[in-house]
Amino acid sequence: MQLMFKNIKAVGFDLDNTLYPTSKKIDERISRIIAEKVLYKKPELKTIEKAMDFYQKRRMEIGSGKQVLMELGYDNAPELMDECISKADFTDLLRKNKTVIQILKEIKKKYSTFLITGAPKGLAISRLEKLGIKSSLFNYLIFSDTSNEIKKTDGSVFKYYLSISKYSSNEHVYIGDNLMSDILPAKSTGMKAILVGKNNELADYCIKDFTQLEKLLL
Repeated sequence: MQLMFKNIKAVGFDLDNTLYPTSKKIDERISRIIAEKVLYKKPELKTIEKAMDFYQKRRMEIGSGKQVLMELGYDNAPELMDECISKADFTDLLRKNKTVIQILKEIKKKYSTFLITGAPKGLAISRLEKLGIKSSLFNYLIFSDTSNEIKKTDGSVFKYYLSISKYSSNEHVYIGDNLMSDILPAKSTGMKAILVGKNNELADYCIKDFTQLEKLLL
């Protein structure tokens, strides 16, 4: 185990793009939902298809979907992006990954576990079931509709979780794919944070994919 995680007693997870990898088809369905937000700000595009083309082209140019939304005048771009991901219907595209399931089972044996997701409960449970991940693998589950007063982006959901956890903040590590809604909010409460699928020096540790957690935490 990496020395920075030797005192960890609780391991938390994001759901979308963390417990499963994204794909071109999933991305297209999310982009279609985002295109609705684009069309609202740019009605001259007239159709969802044109708004989708605009969004995808601009995202490729600047490298960030959130930045596109910010350019369009959305001050709450990180939250809006999470909302679009949670609303997109792509459960049918998800597939079981036996390696991910086994790693989660082994982590559950060694640590307290929790799930904090920006998706509402019904949708999150459906996605977990399609992935073959039982909700019983987590000691705590917090969804976007658990409370209207807590959010991921401002760190309040992590503070809420810590209020019910028996461990101190520095005994937790949270694993997610998004810097603004996973890594930085978790770290703001004193948790460690592992970024999946990207490299960024603001994370405590970065991994290429979920399977690397096996050597990191087990």
